[in-house]
Amino acid sequence: MHPVMNWRTELKTIKKTDEREVEDTITVYRADDGKEFNSEADCHDDEIDLKRNIALARSDVEVSETLKGFAPEVAGYGWDESCENIWVMPHSEEAATYLQKAYQSEYSTARFRKDEWMCIEIDGSGNVDLISENMLIRSAEDQFKKMGIKVFFERKETL
Repeated sequence: MHPVMNWRTELKTIKKTDEREVEDTITVYRADDGKEFNSEADCHDDEIDLKRNIALARSDVEVSETLKGFAPEVAGYGWDESCENIWVMPHSEEAATYLQKAYQSEYSTARFRKDEWMCIEIDGSGNVDLISENMLIRSAEDQFKKMGIKVFFERKETL
């Protein structure tokens, strides 16, 4: 079940029908942006979308157009081409923390880190998986090591 939102309002209305009073209770869920919803799940989804949009719009978060849609291949990790892949690099610890909160994943233990690329993979059901550049490097190193090849990675200043 989704966590309870900050604003939950129960509205009671009294209706008179043929000399009788009927009390009706309607529960309304209000998101932080002021939108109101009839279900907690819809309110939760709106809150998540809002947090994610704010996270990606931060001036200290770089969103790569060059890597947009690129699906990383990690040994032992299956991916679905239909997933949305967003590559981001936070340029401050605060941005990394904000992104981590906005893109919490039950499928990954990867953490956003300052000045490190992260692939945010979102499947058709809205599930999030995180793939860090360090995960990609370690995977490639392990694969080449099995072939007797030592590799070295160096970051270019720009993509």
